[in-house]
Amino acid sequence: VVVTPTHSGATARTVARFRGPAWTLALTTHPETAQNLAFSYGVLSEIVTQYPEDWKPILPDILRARELSARSVLLI
Repeated sequence: VVVTPTHSGATARTVARFRGPAWTLALTTHPETAQNLAFSYGVLSEIVTQYPEDWKPILPDILRARELSARSVLLI
C-alpha cells in the first residue's frame, strides 16, 4: 500500500498513474478531494480530521478500517 497525505489529490493521482501492483491510499482532510478521487484508478481515499505529526501510530487503524492488508507500507 502506498499512502499519500494530500490536499488536492494531485499526489495520489501522480502515484497511481504508474499503475503499480499496490493500492494508493489518499488521506485528506477535504471531503471534496476524497469524492473526486473516487474516479481515480487504483486510489482509495480516506478522510482524516487532521494531519498528525507522526503517521506511524494511526496507519494500522486506517488500513484495518479499509480492510487493507499489506506486508509493507510506503508513506509519501
